[in-house]
Amino acid sequence: MKTRLARYFAPLFFLAAGFSNAASAATVSFDFNSITLSGNYSSGLGAVGSTNAIASYMNGVLAAGGYAGATVNVTGALATKTYDGEGHVSGATLGTSDNNVSHAAPNDTFIINNSFGIGASAADQFTLTFNNFLVQSVSFDWEIFPNASCAAGSGCANSKNVNNANWPDMSLLAGAGMTQIWYQDASIPANRYIDPQGIGMSGSLTIPNGGTNMLTFRDWPATIGVDNLIINGCLAMNGRCNNVPEPSPILLIGLVAFAYGTRRLVKRR
Repeated sequence: MKTRLARYFAPLFFLAAGFSNAASAATVSFDFNSITLSGNYSSGLGAVGSTNAIASYMNGVLAAGGYAGATVNVTGALATKTYDGEGHVSGATLGTSDNNVSHAAPNDTFIINNSFGIGASAADQFTLTFNNFLVQSVSFDWEIFPNASCAAGSGCANSKNVNNANWPDMSLLAGAGMTQIWYQDASIPANRYIDPQGIGMSGSLTIPNGGTNMLTFRDWPATIGVDNLIINGCLAMNGRCNNVPEPSPILLIGLVAFAYGTRRLVKRR
């Protein structure tokens, strides 16, 4: 009898558990490949996507993932497939690689800070501000592009000193208070003919204080890029995850009625 009852109870138990433990946590991936690009710009940029085009793409990804209540505002960014540090990159770019592994053509799309001032003021950083979504951890592919202020053969490059004020670097800042949660210097070149630059993967980065709705990618100097951005977080209001759904009252009443009826049946037997 106990075995038979267990068979009856088990499905309802797990159904109830599913309601009571349903989490609002989300993992959302942005590869940026569906951003609408237009124009044909110099400096190796080719066709680009504006901040509005980037935001439209990201909002579409959130909606498709079931998070239509969440949106993103983008400032200071451009999307491109072809930027390569104006020909100074040695090796792969974010457009020719994924997860730091080179791939065949065609190039894929990635985002950079708008250091060129296309359609807006030139920017040394770009910011993603999420509405109704709390980012709790993040990972991404990154690239630090070469810059003339620390070009091959210059005193900066020859010094091989990453603490030089002109040495290219990149950082990720969280929240309006700009809390730094990740930092990366350009690599020291293998020889004097290569500009300091870098490309790699961030790994998973936990946002302190429970999360943030604002991510800022900052460069000094010139241009940095991001691709394959993965965020983990939740739908949120006022900086906190939405409440976990409570079990359905109808389901609870049904469980109680079932338990009562089964108890009476056992007594009769």
